Amino acid sequence: KYKRYYLDISVSCNLKNRDVEIYLVFEHKSYPDKFTLIQILTYCTAVWENDLRKGINPRPIIPVIFYHGRRSFNLPSRFSDYYEVSDELKKYLMDFEVIIFDTRKYRDEEISSAVNNQYLKVAILIMKHIFEDINRWKEILKGVFKIDKEAAEDMLHYIAMGKNLSDEKFYGIIKEIGGKKMPSLAEKWYKQGIEKGKQQGKEEGIREGIREGLYKAIELGLKLRFGNAGKKLFNKVKQIQDIGKLQEITDLLEKTARLEEIEKAMEK
Repeated sequence: KYKRYYLDISVSCNLKNRDVEIYLVFEHKSYPDKFTLIQILTYCTAVWENDLRKGINPRPIIPVIFYHGRRSFNLPSRFSDYYEVSDELKKYLMDFEVIIFDTRKYRDEEISSAVNNQYLKVAILIMKHIFEDINRWKEILKGVFKIDKEAAEDMLHYIAMGKNLSDEKFYGIIKEIGGKKMPSLAEKWYKQGIEKGKQQGKEEGIREGIREGLYKAIELGLKLRFGNAGKKLFNKVKQIQDIGKLQEITDLLEKTARLEEIEKAMEK
């Protein structure tokens, strides 16, 4: 029943001479979603039901929203604030508060000075600026080349997928910044793009690369959000060749929690 719910961190610690185990649940959002707190409540219920089945007391859970959207996260942090009732009634209703980390509320300099871990620092800055023009990213991308090769490749892959950049354009930007330190993944992408260009014509090769990237993004999004129902729908998505339509579906996956809306978009 709960195969698609992933708990991020479990911490065993001692509070006032008592051993406890606390869960930290992170929910990642790139747009203000009023259903986020309900999602978190669902995750909590899954843990507590499992605890009760095992005959142990429900474990405390601290929920955290990691947000990096185009605008600030302007939704309430308390569950009870979503009810339009008087304060007298609110005290009887279910309530909890979440920690909201909104990247938009921090300047890049604040993030850089507050975070010692280079990998974490670069990851936060990349996610904060993922919707901005790639040509403004030089300082951030310089940080990518200061971390280990495998982590750098993961980050470059995330950037390329998130911004739908063609192989050649992305290769040119990171080559300018990284030079000889450019990760092998970028070199591989570029060579693959050249081979596609030779076989299909340069323009068509780039389109095919973008199309394949969108397929992968949609497949992952449908699987994580809708489970088996999402897997079945992806079989239909693979029949779509239009890049514009695939991009529309990708955008919808970020904005909606309803499978029906995605199905309607595919039928247009």
